[in-house]
Amino acid sequence: MADAGDNPGLVSDCETLLAARDTLAGTATLHWSADAPISDWDGGTVDGTPPRITPLYLPENRLTGTIPAELANLDNLQELYLWGNQLTGSIPAGLSDFANLEGLNLSYNQLTGPIPAELSDLANLEGLNLSYNQLIGPIPAVLRSPAHGLAV
Repeated sequence: MADAGDNPGLVSDCETLLAARDTLAGTATLHWSADAPISDWDGGTVDGTPPRITPLYLPENRLTGTIPAELANLDNLQELYLWGNQLTGSIPAGLSDFANLEGLNLSYNQLTGPIPAELSDLANLEGLNLSYNQLIGPIPAVLRSPAHGLAV
């Protein structure tokens, strides 16, 4: 893991992912460890200056847990792709805290409940795919706009 003095933002990203690992993985295995360099971790890409986790790309990884609201602590995240897993539970409203999120794909899971209206707060969101889940209720109006590229 990165040295706190060198890049506290990346250290925070690593701590967030480690805290979320077991909840997200469920019965699957995510190779995230404080003993391994972040570049060896499943699904994360470090980019930018200073380096931070920008996409989290974990499609088809057999994840069976739930989406931890703590992922919103990845404050530099631009893309979150968790499609094609077996994630359950609801979409956390806290995901609306992603200030830089441009792409969110949670399709082909087993998510339930309503689509949080708070997702409308994702000012930079360009692509949203929530299809092939068991979501209920209305789609927030602002998410239906063509600018969001919504697939439900």
